[in-house]
Amino acid sequence: MRKYTRVLSGALVAAALGALFLAPARGRDDDDKEQAMKTAAAKDAVLKLVGDLGKEDEFKKEAADVAAKHDIEFVMKQFRPRDKGGLGVGAAPGATQYDGIETELLFLGKKVLPQKDLAAQQADLQKMAEVGLAVAEVAPHYAPKKDEAGMPIKDWLKFSDDMKKQSKDLIDAIKGGNPKTVQDKANILNGSCDSCHTEFRDK
Repeated sequence: MRKYTRVLSGALVAAALGALFLAPARGRDDDDKEQAMKTAAAKDAVLKLVGDLGKEDEFKKEAADVAAKHDIEFVMKQFRPRDKGGLGVGAAPGATQYDGIETELLFLGKKVLPQKDLAAQQADLQKMAEVGLAVAEVAPHYAPKKDEAGMPIKDWLKFSDDMKKQSKDLIDAIKGGNPKTVQDKANILNGSCDSCHTEFRDK
């Protein structure tokens, strides 16, 4: 009887320990699923917003709606590669040098793209820059509610305006088909993004 009791007690302890370790794992899985769902929902919203470029009033109204429904974290994740939950660049990975919008922009700013590559990738790169323009339209709605030390509201709004203007400039450069101009405009846009991240995100 004692032996049976010891075996039973051991089994109960093992089961309790198993439950103790499994519970956090299940919690992490649930968190991961929730994050993935929110990222996917933001992706659909950003793509719809890109599709409404050119419809000025509707575009602005929809941008405000995107900000109201989706946290900035999930909107900004669209600049990541596809395998990290982002939009990617082109119809599939490999359409351009890098699949993530952020990394492709950095690449474009560092190296003059060969003319034939720019011609082949023109539509995909234009769509990439249009995503930047769409996010720039959403960005002002995420401005801090009040000034904080080293992070004034006016700076957030300025960075948002810069991103909007520079995304438009990049779109025009890609349409124009001059690789050096594309590099210059990508560099300017990357500089603004870095400045914003330094002041707001990296603190």
